Amino acid sequence: MHALLHETRDRWAAILFAAAAASASLWDFRFSEVRIFDVASLALLLGYFLLSPESGRGWLKQRKIYIPLFAIIIAYAAFGYALHQHRSSIAIIALSLVGLHLIGRNDWLWSARVYKWLVVLHVGFFLIQMVGYRVFDAAIYFHSYDQISRYLSSGVAVKGTGLMQEANSYCLNVFVLTALSILHRSNRVLVLFAATTMMLSESLWGAGAAITLLFLNEFRNAASLKRFISMACAITLGAFAILNVYIWTTRTSGQEIPSLYSRILDIANDGSFRERYIQNSCDMNEAGAPKITADNTGAPRRIASWIFGEGLTTAHFLNCLPANGLHFLFKSFGAAGLLALFLSLGLALRGLKPRDKLFVLAALAFAFTTYPLITYVIFWIWLPALIRFAALLEFSPAMPEGTSQQRA
Repeated sequence: MHALLHETRDRWAAILFAAAAASASLWDFRFSEVRIFDVASLALLLGYFLLSPESGRGWLKQRKIYIPLFAIIIAYAAFGYALHQHRSSIAIIALSLVGLHLIGRNDWLWSARVYKWLVVLHVGFFLIQMVGYRVFDAAIYFHSYDQISRYLSSGVAVKGTGLMQEANSYCLNVFVLTALSILHRSNRVLVLFAATTMMLSESLWGAGAAITLLFLNEFRNAASLKRFISMACAITLGAFAILNVYIWTTRTSGQEIPSLYSRILDIANDGSFRERYIQNSCDMNEAGAPKITADNTGAPRRIASWIFGEGLTTAHFLNCLPANGLHFLFKSFGAAGLLALFLSLGLALRGLKPRDKLFVLAALAFAFTTYPLITYVIFWIWLPALIRFAALLEFSPAMPEGTSQQRA
């Protein structure tokens, strides 16, 4: 009887974690500016932790190589809150603790199978949206309760957004989910479908992310460098061929070339590109200057900021910081903090095969070339999952819960 109750409890804990992961992938749904599915995901994670408590004995031992990474993040978030009093720093601290608790456990690692189906789900809704518009002239926007899509309204170039609000958000979400599914069990067809829809969204960042996914998938599975290059290039060209058929056949009569190519040719003046990599559209005062002017200080303060950073907080984006994660990381950590962060990440990846280390580093680095998800629940599930999935040898979704495996 006790064994049956234990099995039932573990099954419900697994269901709660899967539901938490699924909810976290719906992070772009907002009600009154609250990411309602992030709230649901945290509640489900709490239920999972309560149903599957971890013994206090051995807690530190299971996490000793990960603690420096999370400690640096938490320390810089506390530093950021002390300087800026922005609630994002508190959120980062709380979510970091969730990630730290997850990364030392084995019982949730079966969830790798969930991410494959989440990719299928998001790709499916994207295709429903695009087919509905192109074939049936029906603008399907899953956030219409809150606002009208700027992509599916008249007079604006149509971009697929799937269950997200913007094409870039769709691509980032699929990038995160597909990277995990590749680590679990690579499926070239699934990766090709995911990458192709990212290109069809006509997001410039999404096109780069799609190519990165295709190359990462072949890099992880190719038996030789020659095989890796040939397969990656062939599959990428195939995805581009599909993209070109789509954008040339759907361009409006007044366009000489598709809008995607027009954006590329005039990239320096592209509003989205400038906001993401040059200067975002932050709040301005009546004089046209940023409301927050932390950089308008003396040279000693600026030098200290470059070296040690200004703390981990998304308040930096209110100061017209370009809306991408690379600028954000340097602003937050500075040179010394970034070095410490990189060394602690290296410690967390200690013992992994070089191929797996490069996969994790490349996925993380590219994800931060767009707006960072550091205050979103999905990131704090993704980070532990990337590291732990890469660390498991001969991982199988049928692996018994609690199974302990050694690093490579």
